[in-house]
Amino acid sequence: MADYSYSGYKDSGFYTAAGIEALQKHLSDYYNRTEEQLRADAKAAYDVQYDANKLNYQNQLDQLGIYRNADLKKINSQYDRAGNTIDNDLTKRGLGRSSLVSTRGVENENARNAAIADKSLEYLEQENKINADRQALDAEYAQNVENEFVKLRDKQLADRINMLTTIASLQQNGYSNYVNYLLNK
Repeated sequence: MADYSYSGYKDSGFYTAAGIEALQKHLSDYYNRTEEQLRADAKAAYDVQYDANKLNYQNQLDQLGIYRNADLKKINSQYDRAGNTIDNDLTKRGLGRSSLVSTRGVENENARNAAIADKSLEYLEQENKINADRQALDAEYAQNVENEFVKLRDKQLADRINMLTTIASLQQNGYSNYVNYLLNK
């Protein structure tokens, strides 16, 4: 008596010839990626560009710091020269010990502090803009990674369904061919 059971079909050459085991292995290897693996793939898709942009913002901040220090050094140098000029002029006039030295020195220091404050504010505004751009980059990166993850997950699900449908179809066709073979024997 012929064995029409599914296990009989699986033991037959019809099952092996259909390549179903290879497809099932491929299905388990590829289409069963975990959420962690998919997130890592999504992250990898954007990491290079994100890291390059972060480095660019950091370089901008570093350059800004260098320019700020140079500008503040220049301002201090200018006001130091102005202070020396005031002292020298008053000394030449014989007023080196008068209250004018102190008054003019305070005026010079007040002007220095105002110039430093103005320049520092300019650089702070630029720094804040760069930091805001960097925060926007972080938010955009996070959103891009999430969107890519969803796309990969949905594609994996669709591919998995297609693969399962293909396997089921091959199993059905293989079993039908097996039964027909047995009936025609």
